Amino acid sequence: MLLALALSLLTAAPQSGAAPGGDPLERSEGVAALVPGAMLRIRLAVADLGASTVAVQFSYLASYENMGTAELACVDACACATQRLDAHKTDAIGNTSVFLPHEFNASIRGATCELQLRVLDETRSGAHKFKVRDLQVQARDEQI
Repeated sequence: MLLALALSLLTAAPQSGAAPGGDPLERSEGVAALVPGAMLRIRLAVADLGASTVAVQFSYLASYENMGTAELACVDACACATQRLDAHKTDAIGNTSVFLPHEFNASIRGATCELQLRVLDETRSGAHKFKVRDLQVQARDEQI
């Protein structure tokens, strides 16, 4: 069984260099935070999955400018290793902005699992933007 949640809040930000007569807003699905300390909390009802371990996957925006670092933790009736995700990515050949998948396992000890994603003060880009979309959770018999 698969539990899927599309984080489909529409964010709009001024787009620099928009073509005359073009759409002045940049549209992208997801949930974004821009300041250190901002926290996304996602409470998942996992009892129906009937598993002691679930696989969690989501996508986060990685880019060469204005991106920050976030810490992921599982709380409430689930546990996972605390993880740091740095969304600032540069490339010697060419810089792009892409959504990267992130996967991990969570041990379930009850009916709900809360994921907490907190934007840290730490940054390599000078800014703190962190954006998430496309969360999926499924019963897991083996490790990712």
